[in-house]
Amino acid sequence: MYPIEKPRRTRPVFSEFNLVCCGHIVRIDHRDRPYVDFEGNPGQPMLARCLEGVALPADTSPNGHTVLLLFDRGDHTRPIIIGVVKARFGTAPVKGDPKWQTPNPKHALVEGQQVTLKGHTAVPLACGAASITLTNDGRITLRGAEISSRASGSNKIRGASVSIN
Repeated sequence: MYPIEKPRRTRPVFSEFNLVCCGHIVRIDHRDRPYVDFEGNPGQPMLARCLEGVALPADTSPNGHTVLLLFDRGDHTRPIIIGVVKARFGTAPVKGDPKWQTPNPKHALVEGQQVTLKGHTAVPLACGAASITLTNDGRITLRGAEISSRASGSNKIRGASVSIN
């Protein structure tokens, strides 16, 4: 039998990049990936990863924003944005406050049995010439070149009044 070797303990690399530092966003590419620059960067701005939940103010251009950076394993070529640095302290809006807004996602990953979409004034769903709009006054608007309604059971239309054509 051969003796089992114990894994070697490696000493952590200590450098200026093991510390948290400030940098700034130089640009956002077409895939919404940020490139950052920071003091001590030996080359061009670098592609950075972000912690989930880190978001820039929606009403401003992302370029030039100061961000807090951490470097994966102390490697200066692997920056991670861990926060956005603001010049003023402000309280975060709370749910229910009219200023409260969620970011506008471009994609949604849905898991589970139920999906809830909420909007303050309306929830529009659109695909080409077809759309469904739910409004906060209780109206539902269906639009499309052709609308089909199929049911394996009864197909009922109910209302105070029903107008056809």
